[in-house]
Amino acid sequence: MKVLITGVCPDWVMKQLEILGHKVVAVAGDAYVDEAKFCESIKGVDVYVVGGLEKCTANVIQASDTLKAIIFLGVDYKAYIDVVAAAEKNIPIFNTPGANARAVAELAFLLILLSARKATRMLSDAQHKTWESQTGFELQGKTLGLLGSGPIAQQTSRIGLGFGMNVFYWSRSGARQSMAGQYRELDVVFSESDILSLHLPFAVGTFIDKTALDKMQPHTVLINTCPAKLVDADALYSALRNNKLCAAAFDPFYTEGKGAWACAEAKLFELGNEKFFITPHAGWRTVEADNNMFKIAIDYIKDIRL
Repeated sequence: MKVLITGVCPDWVMKQLEILGHKVVAVAGDAYVDEAKFCESIKGVDVYVVGGLEKCTANVIQASDTLKAIIFLGVDYKAYIDVVAAAEKNIPIFNTPGANARAVAELAFLLILLSARKATRMLSDAQHKTWESQTGFELQGKTLGLLGSGPIAQQTSRIGLGFGMNVFYWSRSGARQSMAGQYRELDVVFSESDILSLHLPFAVGTFIDKTALDKMQPHTVLINTCPAKLVDADALYSALRNNKLCAAAFDPFYTEGKGAWACAEAKLFELGNEKFFITPHAGWRTVEADNNMFKIAIDYIKDIRL
């Protein structure tokens, strides 16, 4: 079979798939941001492994002529793949649940620590030869609020306890034994969290709007390692600008790739990196997470029949 892999593809993955008799085409993460180019490249592909910045739209799926399966390296594939178009062509979509949970949870805490210690400003100052320390706050004794209770939230809750934090969480499915910390009603998590970390799926839609932000404390830090659209950008901008929220840090952004700085939501960057900063959707990018996800992907490919 012909296997198309976008994004970072470890050498061992290429070798193993070739040993299994597959033809592998690996391309850079931004190779198919252009939909027309993607529509041409998908032709003749049997298995498409999603690891890049591209969106697998209905047009791309319609353009495919031999596609038998789509494998998403991660969990929340609905943000990247038109599931209705895939279903219409009977193309199954597989994901890799739990494989990158620790990686994303650790990055969430990186964002938390950077925000708590105002490290983004100090790093920027140092790069510009300015020697000025900033006063931040410690995590011990603070309340970490989590929205969601999946594998990433579970890992994040355990790390929070390790820092000596009080961990509260809310989930659409209610309390779960696999979560560390204490279950609380949504409004309580909003109002009592010193740091609020989002762990909800794309399908939820906009969840943090002006009403939700108004319930938070002025010193609260908002962390989002989920799809950016969970947070209303205009409401977030207003809350940060008017000091109704201390800071916010995202891993993905509303637009990914070079377009991030040109989209309407880019006004958030004008607030300065002490108020708002991002990492380029790097939560899942560790050697260990890559290995975990690709091992699952290879097992899926082994089960696919021509």
